[in-house]
Amino acid sequence: MSASTPPERSPEAPKRASARAHHYTARLTEAVHQASGDREGGLLDRATIVQLRDSLTLEMRESLIDAFATSLPKCLTEISSAAERGDHVELRRVAHLLKGSAATLGALRLTLTCQRLEHSGRDRDPAVNSGQLDEFRSVASEAREALREQLLSV
Repeated sequence: MSASTPPERSPEAPKRASARAHHYTARLTEAVHQASGDREGGLLDRATIVQLRDSLTLEMRESLIDAFATSLPKCLTEISSAAERGDHVELRRVAHLLKGSAATLGALRLTLTCQRLEHSGRDRDPAVNSGQLDEFRSVASEAREALREQLLSV
């Protein structure tokens, strides 16, 4: 095989990728359930919030929250638009991007919701429906407010 010839993909590769995705979703779901004793009901990862509060100044946390709050409406619009168009590639791309931001900030429920969106329309997973988009918008709004409250309080 030459350097320019891509390796052949195993017919089992998509199945393994799907299994990894489902395993990751199960781990996230478990984390949300474990955090459900928190006042936020599993909305936020307490350990991440504590770590951010301990390691970043208030100004740094304000900057992070402002960047997240600024990008969130654009992500919501792009995901909704991609779902309406049936553009699964774009939907997965934006959901993946937002999932990373949410996970970094400790927004557990939003991370899980993005994970579900990211894997929609693949293999046997159904496409995104309006109920999922409504849930996504609601979770995103709750996460934004909870992060603001938890990271910006003195």
